[in-house]
Amino acid sequence: MTLDILEAKIFHHRLMPRKHSLNHDIFYTLIDIDNLESINQYWGFSYNQSNLWSIKRDEYFVLSGDTPRAMLDSICQEKNIPANKIYLMTVPRFLGHSFNPVSFFFIYDANNYLVAVLSEVHNTFKEKHCYLSYHDNHKPIEAHDILRCEKVFHVS
Repeated sequence: MTLDILEAKIFHHRLMPRKHSLNHDIFYTLIDIDNLESINQYWGFSYNQSNLWSIKRDEYFVLSGDTPRAMLDSICQEKNIPANKIYLMTVPRFLGHSFNPVSFFFIYDANNYLVAVLSEVHNTFKEKHCYLSYHDNHKPIEAHDILRCEKVFHVS
């Protein structure tokens, strides 16, 4: 198991109730949810304990069940989504501090095709909401595909 580090940009812009925007460089970690504890083998990274960078299970709604895998399997079973491998892409805590506006769970079927993405959105009020994106016929998600969800959560 490897821990992948991905560079990204976070951009947000709003006009009301007052104009506000941000544009940050940030990095995400990408890890198999069946092996979250494996990040402990990397210098400076920890799962469920403090370190330079850390991922804490209780900060994620989706990971709060019996096991992270059980919670995600339950969500996928409700929608008949075949879940074989699931990867978490998230911003880890840095020195105990967190800026993690959205985490993504990439869900792959037995043929290693991406079939769903669960986005867990966090707001500044410490609230969370999940959006599950997939094709109704469960066909693989391709790079050019656009999937939509109705916005039901206030972010900032």
